[in-house]
Amino acid sequence: MSYIEKDFPIERLNVIALKEANAKKPIYQIHKWWARRLGSIFRMIILATFSPKDISEAELWRRFYRKTDLGGKIILDPFMGGGTTVVEALKLGCKVIGIDIHPVAWFITKKEVEPLNLDKFREEFRRLEERVADKIKRYYKTICPSCGREADVMYVFWVKKVKCLRCGNQIPLFTSFRIASLSKRLHVIFCPECKEVMEVEDVNEEAVCPSCEKRFIPSKGYAGRGYYNCPTCGHKDRILRAVKREGKIPEMEMYAIEYYCPYCRERGYKKADEYDKELYLKAKEEFERRKDELLFPRQKIPDGYNTKQAKNFLYEYFYQMFNERQLLCLSTLLQEILKIKDENIKEFMILTFSDSINTNNLFCKYNQGARKIEPLFGHHAYWPPNTPIENNIWGTKYGRGTFRRYVEKTIKAKNYTLYPYEKKVGGGSSEKIVVSSELRATLTDDLDKLLDFKGNVILKAQTAEDLSFIKDKTIDAVITDPPYYDNVMYSEITDFFYVWQRLALKDKYECYEAEYSPRAREIIKNEVQGKDDDFFLKGLTRVFREC
Repeated sequence: MSYIEKDFPIERLNVIALKEANAKKPIYQIHKWWARRLGSIFRMIILATFSPKDISEAELWRRFYRKTDLGGKIILDPFMGGGTTVVEALKLGCKVIGIDIHPVAWFITKKEVEPLNLDKFREEFRRLEERVADKIKRYYKTICPSCGREADVMYVFWVKKVKCLRCGNQIPLFTSFRIASLSKRLHVIFCPECKEVMEVEDVNEEAVCPSCEKRFIPSKGYAGRGYYNCPTCGHKDRILRAVKREGKIPEMEMYAIEYYCPYCRERGYKKADEYDKELYLKAKEEFERRKDELLFPRQKIPDGYNTKQAKNFLYEYFYQMFNERQLLCLSTLLQEILKIKDENIKEFMILTFSDSINTNNLFCKYNQGARKIEPLFGHHAYWPPNTPIENNIWGTKYGRGTFRRYVEKTIKAKNYTLYPYEKKVGGGSSEKIVVSSELRATLTDDLDKLLDFKGNVILKAQTAEDLSFIKDKTIDAVITDPPYYDNVMYSEITDFFYVWQRLALKDKYECYEAEYSPRAREIIKNEVQGKDDDFFLKGLTRVFREC
């Protein structure tokens, strides 16, 4: 009997987990994945699984906070997802077999554990910056209203418009006329008539535009809770009804810019002027001229539980979740990444690029209090906002979710693998304690090599139903986090990254599609229809019986 069959140190572990939940380890932030389990919990699960029943809890915690080697025990995770079991098993000197039916999970986990020469990665990023940064940044410029010189765009504010079902006038779907809150007593607002930007102390009191003298209450917009209120005739109706009557995705209007001026050394807000609109039109024209040669996903959005949120608003293709400037710049960046000769570094840059599209699409919102962009998958949904925000794809001095910031995140994640740590919590503070030597994976597809210590990781993108490649009695433990079925439709929301990754990893993903995609689609379809609810229980029972 092992310790985990007798007891588990929930109370103390819960304190650590609460801290970690608010600041996950960098390795688990290398790419977006859903419902990631905490590394500290899985580390303790593995330790408790391979510790004898008569060990004291104090000794168990000593092992938790020191470099513990479990001597090559073999762990199977048949639903590895974002790879928590794989990473924690390697930190404890185990060998591990990870399986997931979605290739994005396989690719994320593969890059989490594969080594990366950080000096070469930084050098390749510098070369990439020399080749492509200016080509992207030229489309994200504006004129500073203070000094009149060229400034960097941080964010572009857009609003969707629908026709009133009664009078036919265009209604901009503003929920309010506030852009940001600089403090509790100072807010940035704009005029609903001329879009002039100004500051007020109270958004619930009437404001007067200094340019056109329009009177309005900043907190009261024209839309909310799925309805619009027509400012012309007063008619109230469902936004979705108006969209479907029109028969197309709502048109958008650019109305404001957040910028950073390197000469004034300050960030600020301004009305979107003719310079800003003409620059966007130049990018749009360039995209139209080159779209046949550009790399962007042309796949249809499949029917599903989550995808219907976007499809209800008449989004039919993945590329429609981006505007032309975003598609032009993202394609330009991806094409340069694919020129990198070192295959490993290229894959890490592809992973970084893939993660960055989470904040570089038109399903992102602006956090008015924190003054930053919120990514598409802040929630597990494809919900198209009425006032989307466009990010500066390459990035400037300030701003969240730019490619530069994601490169920094990748470097931070791989730095963690050099000195893997756990946080020791107590006395109102926490201390980072290194608990493992450098985390290095030697991937293999051959079980015999794994058994002979010629490799320590097998990762497969396939269904866990077929485990015939594993010999009987070779697995020491099955440690996994079960799937959620249609509570969280991983397959549907992960496809957003998949369609971009496939552009760069075509050969690798074609192998996956040829062998596993038909069965994956069948399972996904059955899950949505509720016909395969016992798949996990049957599969896990078979795993324990065979292994």
